[in-house]
Amino acid sequence: VLEIDVQGTLALLPQYPHAMTIFVEPGSLAELERRLRARGTESEEAIERRLEGARRELQFADRYQYRVVNDDLERCLRELCDI
Repeated sequence: VLEIDVQGTLALLPQYPHAMTIFVEPGSLAELERRLRARGTESEEAIERRLEGARRELQFADRYQYRVVNDDLERCLRELCDI
C-alpha cells in the first residue's frame, strides 16, 4: 500500500500497470478549505498552495480505478475496505 500524490501515481503506473489505484477526494474544495482553516496549523500562503494543489490533482481523478469521497469518515472507511 502506497499513499502517494497524483504525480507519483502517474510515474508508478507505467511500471505497474495492474496496480489498484484509489483517489480519495474531499467532499468539495470549500469543505477542504474549511478543514484546513479549522486546524489553525498553516499560514494563509500554505492553505492557498494546498488548495491550488488539490484543484490540479482533482483534474486527474478520472485516471484512477476508484474514487472515494471523504465527506463521511465511516462510509469512506467502509468503501476503502470494500475495495
